[in-house]
Formats: sequence, structure tokens, C-alpha cells
Amino acid sequence: MLVVDNFGERNPIVFLMCNKEYELALTLFFRAIKAHLPSDIEYLASHVMTDDAGQYYNVWVAVFGTSFKLLCTWHVERAWQQALLQELNEDDFWQCLNAFIQFLHPLSPSFAAYVQAYGERASEWVYCFHRGTLANTNMYVESFHNVLKSAYMERTWSVQQIAGSTAC
Repeated sequence: MLVVDNFGERNPIVFLMCNKEYELALTLFFRAIKAHLPSDIEYLASHVMTDDAGQYYNVWVAVFGTSFKLLCTWHVERAWQQALLQELNEDDFWQCLNAFIQFLHPLSPSFAAYVQAYGERASEWVYCFHRGTLANTNMYVESFHNVLKSAYMERTWSVQQIAGSTAC
């Protein structure tokens, strides 16, 4: 769990390690946190950010009260990737994309147009159009970059140091 302090810094305050995301475990966890807060202060969070699983927010509300729910961007991006980007069936992709654009259009015509424009370039980014490609080469580049930084540069070199270095 992270909290934002008066200076806008995000600070981890407590961790839960559990083999399942049960509401009971989360309830015990949040109650234990609440028990360690000063009893003379009512704790109210303006926002709570979770993944899309309902149990986190439901338990939060039960223990701490209602807060505005936000979804974690990483989880939203991952869900969208799985729904569109990683679709392996071309017909399913077009059906899903078109339904999404139709859903968006009355809500936000400009965003619907943006999604449609990327849809017109689907052959560049959707898995179903990459048949015969042996790998997602970007992942290989990212993996190599990680090894390079970790093993050879000990994650301490800056871009300027690398550019100024004569060693390869």
C-alpha cells in the first residue's frame, strides 16, 4: 500500500503477502492497518487506486469508508492489450475493435476517431497480422538492454557516460 504525503511523494507503508486475493485476507489486512492508526483521527482517503478486481475496493469501503475509485493504468493497459493487441483471430479482432469504436463514438467522438485511426494501421500492431513472425523483437531488444545495464554497467551509468565511453 502506498500513501501520498504532504509533499506529493508516494511512500510504501505496508505490504501483504498472500497466496490468494480473498476478501477475508484483505479485510484482516485493512483492519490491522486501521488498528494501528491514531484512534482520535478519522482516516478518509480521497482516492483509492486498485486493479479491476472488485474485492480490493469492496473491502476498502467496508473498513475505511467510501473513496473515489481509480483503476491502475498498468492493469487497464494490460487488459486492453489482451483484448485487442494480442488477439490471434483476425475476424474476432475486427469485431471487437468495431464494437469498441461504436461504443466510444457517442461518449467521445474524438477518442473514437483516434482509436479508428489506429485500427486502420492494425496490421502494424495486432498479433493476428504477425503470422510467421518468430518473435516480438521489441522484447528481445528490451531484454538485451536490461542485461547490458545490469551485467555490464551495474545500472549506474548514465546516457552521457555511455555516449562518452570508448569501450564497447
